[in-house]
Amino acid sequence: MMKRNSAAIALSLLTLVTTPLANATQTGLLQFTDTDGNAVLSYQHGDEVVLQLTDSDANTRANKRNNVDVLVTSNLEDQGSPAQITNLIANRNNIGTGDLQIAVVGDEIVAQSYEVLALSNYEFLVTGSETGLEDERLYIYQSSESPYFTRDGAISIGISEGDVAFSAGDKFTFDVTPAVVTGETVR
Repeated sequence: MMKRNSAAIALSLLTLVTTPLANATQTGLLQFTDTDGNAVLSYQHGDEVVLQLTDSDANTRANKRNNVDVLVTSNLEDQGSPAQITNLIANRNNIGTGDLQIAVVGDEIVAQSYEVLALSNYEFLVTGSETGLEDERLYIYQSSESPYFTRDGAISIGISEGDVAFSAGDKFTFDVTPAVVTGETVR
């Protein structure tokens, strides 16, 4: 096992653990420890990963074994693929000749397609296929230096004017693919 960033481990761990314990009145508390039960901040290659689970709601079926699967990885050493923007397409019928600058800036990415639709030469609607219509509108003055952010903060969008101004109905589409995390599954 590689050196681990404890904040990244804990965040990934809490995300994975909440679902299996959803039926309990209070979710368990997990902590990374060494074999003696002392809290640890990181692991080195070859260290044994130990998790301490405190279940304060004392499950009523204590004799029934509950499994918690944990994917142990590191943001620094993850060999998976990062989240990415793919298939950026300007509608072939667009009047405007500007373009979009899109970047993944958050950790939690939902796999979906986005549509950026011009309402005028300066105002655009942003809609995700899974998250729906964004609360805020995208404006032409929002560039890569001063971008628009989706409501979850995961995607930034800048838009630049071309030689011909945008017109109502101009449209861009793109897809977002979440990161693929690799690591060791510990049960």
